[in-house]
Amino acid sequence: MGEVLQVPGPADMLAELPRGLWVAVGGLTWPTPPLTTADVVVIGPGGVFVVVHVDPGERPATVLLGAPWVAGQLRADLVDRAEAATAAVRALVPGLDPRHLRPVLCFAQQPMLLERCEDVLVCSTSNLVSVLTSREPVLAARQVHTVHARLQVGMRRAGAALDGVPAQADAVGDARPGHSSVAAGFAVALVVLVMAGLGLAVAALTGSGGSGGSGGSGGSASGALVGSRTTAHPVRLGRPMTVAGPAAPAGLRVTVRSVQRSRDGQHVEVRLVVRPLGGRSWRGDPARAVRLVTRDGRRFAGRAVPGGVSVAVPPRAEPARVQFRLGRGALGVAAWRVR
Repeated sequence: MGEVLQVPGPADMLAELPRGLWVAVGGLTWPTPPLTTADVVVIGPGGVFVVVHVDPGERPATVLLGAPWVAGQLRADLVDRAEAATAAVRALVPGLDPRHLRPVLCFAQQPMLLERCEDVLVCSTSNLVSVLTSREPVLAARQVHTVHARLQVGMRRAGAALDGVPAQADAVGDARPGHSSVAAGFAVALVVLVMAGLGLAVAALTGSGGSGGSGGSGGSASGALVGSRTTAHPVRLGRPMTVAGPAAPAGLRVTVRSVQRSRDGQHVEVRLVVRPLGGRSWRGDPARAVRLVTRDGRRFAGRAVPGGVSVAVPPRAEPARVQFRLGRGALGVAAWRVR
């Protein structure tokens, strides 16, 4: 796409952070390809910031309509990259409050950026430090060092497991007792990291995201084009999947039964069944969660109809996948392949 990814040293970007209060972990040896990982993880009073650093080249990057643009091209995949790296860090640090974890997309440029793309903070190298230090304190000094130690332990364990070498047990202060919780967190970490290594981003939208909307009706409507995003690994139609998010903490059991074009060829009807788990009801709008992904990578939102969602698409658009996004992380998104 034209940009050159770099792995900046903490001394270059974060030398102005107050010493003793902040820890910058750079030069990470991730057991996955570099395009799906963070360059720096910064831990301090404001929380844990997973920073993906991008060099936009000669033309400064910008944010338009809630998405990053680099060299005049929509680069929503960079948002996916930051969210995927953040999900991996969360899995590597069991017990970390997700509210204290922030993905950051930092562009190597002088023109200042101070934007948000969904849950991702967007800035430039010129104001990265101010973005980090301006957050309300949520971690005490002891917690900062505990999270730092847990991250290092998680990285060593994940790397050793993928290399087939048993990792030695590490004792970390304030760690929660019980081997089962650590093993469960580690297993999730491996799943996230392996998926990231295959280029399958696991970042997800929240159920209240602003990308929903009506797909229009009749005529030559082209639908509500949401953008181009990396998707979760799709399964076959008819297979039920469990999705969880802030709008449904207990989870939903979602099954996409069929995907068919309407007789006029201007709409695609997505038939699905949503069953709340945990004995709770779900009053969400499926049109906000469902996205139809075409073979060229574009995503379209639709409108809720009895039994599913109707999506208006261009005449030549070929449906490839259906997404159901309810929250962030591996449990927040499911996808089904159309063919």
